[in-house]
Amino acid sequence: PKNQAYYLRHFTAFAKQKRAGISWNWPAFFVMFYWLLYRKMWLNALIYFILPYILLVPLIIIAAILGDSELGSVVFFIGYALYMAVFIFLPPMYANALYYRHYLSNLAETKRASRDTQRQLGMLSEKGGTSSIVIIMLLIISFVMLFGILAAIAIPAYQDYTVRAKISAGINAASVAKLAVAETYLETGTVPADNTAAGFVFKNDAANVRDIQIEDGVITIVMAASPVEGGSIILEPSKGADDSIVWDCYSTDIEKKYLPSSCRQ
Repeated sequence: PKNQAYYLRHFTAFAKQKRAGISWNWPAFFVMFYWLLYRKMWLNALIYFILPYILLVPLIIIAAILGDSELGSVVFFIGYALYMAVFIFLPPMYANALYYRHYLSNLAETKRASRDTQRQLGMLSEKGGTSSIVIIMLLIISFVMLFGILAAIAIPAYQDYTVRAKISAGINAASVAKLAVAETYLETGTVPADNTAAGFVFKNDAANVRDIQIEDGVITIVMAASPVEGGSIILEPSKGADDSIVWDCYSTDIEKKYLPSSCRQ
C-alpha cells in the first residue's frame, strides 16, 4: 500500500508500452541501496552494494600506476564520470522499471506455485510490499554514527583533560621547590641560583615528572607523561605588591590545549 498509486501508474504505463522504460524515482536517487532493501529486492541490493568496489579496484590500480601524469588524470576523470553515471544517475532512472520486473517475476513465480486465487494473493502480499529491515538498519546506522560523533568529540576532550591533569600534578609536585625559593628569598633577599642554594632535592617521587630544576629562582618542571614527555613547565617568580613572590606559569614547548588555564598566556 505504500505509494501504491504512484507505482500502479508507472506499471500501467510499462504494461501498455510492453516494456519498462525510463522514469525518475527520487527515493532511489537519494538512498538507492536502502530503497532496494525497502522494496524487498535483496539480490539487487547486494549487487548494488558490491559492484562499486569491484569496479573501483581496477580504476585505483590503473590510477596508481599512471601516477600524477596527464593520462592518469584523464583516466581518473573518466572513471569518476562513469561512476557517477552508473551508480548515481542511472539507478533512479530505471528504478521503477527494475521494480516492475521484480513484480512480474514475483507474479510469475506465484502463478507457478499455486492456482488458488486466495493463496496467490497471500503469496504476493508476502513477497511484495515493503520491508521493515531498512528501518532497523537505518536506526542501527544512526546509532553507530551518533556514537561515533560523540566518541570523536569526547575521546580527544578526555585525553586532553587527562594530560592537563598530569601537568597540574607536575606543578603541584613543584610546590616544595616553590617554597624553597620563597624561603631563600625571604632570608637572603635574593632568589637561589640552583637546587643546592635553595636546599631543594628532587626525589623523583612524582609519577609524571622527570626532573625539577631551579635556576636563578626560575623552576623548570620536565614532564615524563605522554604526549608531553620531555616538555617543560616554567614557574617564574616575580616580586608582588607586599614583597611576596608571585609565580607566572608558562611553557615554550607544550601545546596550550594541554596547559592548565593558569599557565596559558
